Amino acid sequence: MDTTALRTFVVAARAGSFRRAAALRYLSQATVTQQIQRLEAELGTPLFDRSGRAVRLSAAGSAFLPRAERVLRELAAAQADLGEGRPAPLRIAAAPHIARVFLPSLLARAAAPERWALSVLSSTDVPEAVRTGEADVGLARFRPLPLDLQSIFLYEDDLLLITAHDGLDLDREPPDPADLLGRLPLFTYGPGATWIAVEEALRRAGLPAPRLMHVAQIDIAKQFVLGGFGVAILPNAAVRTELAFGSVLAVPLLGIALPKDGVYAILPAEPSPAAQQFVQRAGTWFLGRRTGHHGT
Repeated sequence: MDTTALRTFVVAARAGSFRRAAALRYLSQATVTQQIQRLEAELGTPLFDRSGRAVRLSAAGSAFLPRAERVLRELAAAQADLGEGRPAPLRIAAAPHIARVFLPSLLARAAAPERWALSVLSSTDVPEAVRTGEADVGLARFRPLPLDLQSIFLYEDDLLLITAHDGLDLDREPPDPADLLGRLPLFTYGPGATWIAVEEALRRAGLPAPRLMHVAQIDIAKQFVLGGFGVAILPNAAVRTELAFGSVLAVPLLGIALPKDGVYAILPAEPSPAAQQFVQRAGTWFLGRRTGHHGT
């Protein structure tokens, strides 16, 4: 039996979508469909009931899923036993902002495992990667909803209203936020819950309702701001360098309490010792960032 197709089946079954399975497995949706079809042909029964784009496990698929998961666990254990004493790599799934801003220093200073593998996914897909077994630990920017996962708060960062700046005369009067939000689009990204809270905070302050322009990632929003196409509310860590060089300016929002940006560790209900140890060390490292003493 093709273990690659077996793994794709498990991911698709847990994700409830061939599209999401394709993203989690770094495959095209057509490849996912082909692998599932080959597995169904080998077993001689449909594993999914299909209705348009929606898929759900058939009765046979529901019965087969725990057996497929057991086979993959046994295979992983056998590979570990035959690995000449070398531990399996710790599989980390992280949101793009976390992977770019925090992970290089975290892995370098927090005694990261000798062997690790990184997948960069959106914060909404990180919990699913942990839940389906594609990752041992996840790092996301918000607390996930699935109750069968553990989520551990690691870090909190301020959100700032950012506009482009020419780097000259930093002592001049800062722009008026009401004027900026009335004239320019506000680039948003990531989880919708964050932006509901942002809009509510701006509304309560009496600021004009901004024209929202949604993009996929923080870095994309930042590039639009640097190009002078609008403003954005970004985590402080994402624009620290640009603030230092004066290419962007943080606009004061006096009396406005914006929500915070966060980093959460996501673990399965029964995490591996390596995953637990990594999260403990990550917690120490992030505590060092908050206090100004970077832990090792």
